Amino acid sequence: MNKQPTKKAHWQKGEKPIIWRPEEGETIEGFYGGLREKVGMYGTFQSLVLLTKNGLVLISGQVIINLVENAGVLTPKTQLRVAFLGLKEGNEHEYKDFELYVKRGG
Repeated sequence: MNKQPTKKAHWQKGEKPIIWRPEEGETIEGFYGGLREKVGMYGTFQSLVLLTKNGLVLISGQVIINLVENAGVLTPKTQLRVAFLGLKEGNEHEYKDFELYVKRGG
C-alpha cells in the first residue's frame, strides 16, 4: 500500500537535452550539470551539461572539456558562461574553440 506523502509531490516531465550549435561569438549561461559521456559516429566523447533557463544543454568539444576540467571545483550551484570563439585549424582537423567563465562568490 502506498502511503500518501505529507507534502504535495510535484512531477516534472523529463525533456530531451538541447545540443548547442552556436554561431561564432555566441554565449550561453547556466549552472554546471557535470560531464556526460556519449557514443557518436566517431567513438566516445564527453559533453558539458549546462542547466539553463531553457532546459538542459549539451556542449561538446575537447577544448570546453579541458577548460571545465581545469576550472577547479565545480558544483551544481556553480554558474558558468561559455563563449564560442569559432572553428579553428588544428594540426589534423578543425576544432571548436571556447572560453569558459566561472562565477565565483556573491
